[in-house]
Amino acid sequence: MFITQHRLSNPYCAVNCLANAANFDGTNDYLKVSTDLSANLDGPQGIISFWFRLNGIGAVDRDIYSTQNQHVRIYRTSAYKIRVQLQASNGTDQFIFETVANFGPAVTTDYTHIIASWDTNYSAGNKIGMIYVNDALSTTIVSDASGPFNIDYTDSFHSIGGANASHRFNGDLAGFYLSNSNFLDISLDNNRRAFITAGKKPTCDLRYSRNSGWASGSAPIIYLKNSVVDYGINDGFGGNFAVVGALSAVAGPCNQMVLDLPVSGEGQ
Repeated sequence: MFITQHRLSNPYCAVNCLANAANFDGTNDYLKVSTDLSANLDGPQGIISFWFRLNGIGAVDRDIYSTQNQHVRIYRTSAYKIRVQLQASNGTDQFIFETVANFGPAVTTDYTHIIASWDTNYSAGNKIGMIYVNDALSTTIVSDASGPFNIDYTDSFHSIGGANASHRFNGDLAGFYLSNSNFLDISLDNNRRAFITAGKKPTCDLRYSRNSGWASGSAPIIYLKNSVVDYGINDGFGGNFAVVGALSAVAGPCNQMVLDLPVSGEGQ
């Protein structure tokens, strides 16, 4: 008799939830695109959503998404904040905001959901940047001294999990979604419900969560929803990521892996 693994559905998840998770070991693992993303364009707006669980406890930066020149960087800072750092191609004009909430130094056992939305097409002190943590507003503006500018989204290298060996993400990541072509007012409950339920659980496949349309209202450039074997396959339009290292399968926010006796017809 074989012991097999079964996925137990989380009762709070919508049908067809696809927030599959992968473990990044903080040392060798990350995803990369060694060219620019397909059909990528600079612009002032963006939306990002992901679920994460930290394993690393050190007071160091942990990159979640970054470009070669780091004009776009979403990361957990050495001060334990989740920060969104956005810059123009000149490297000077910038808009930076981060969570009020801390994430560390203790290892976490539950998944946390992050959704952020921004628009840099406003004067100094008036740009829009919002972060919600587990469906609650948690935002501090760090830097907003520049005039309106387009974010330098285009670059020759894009990474998820930290191409810089000193900043590698150490933890579990699920449902990574980035749209860099539109803004979504996530202060509205209905807009957040496309990404997270009122019960603070993942919604269904983000391709269909908004009345059978994309969660952000239009196709994202990055959407990682697949199991660990195919985690680098991008269901957004920006092209697939190569896996560096060896990502590991891990229970995601939608379900848990449990050991159980085989059901009829399995493992025999």
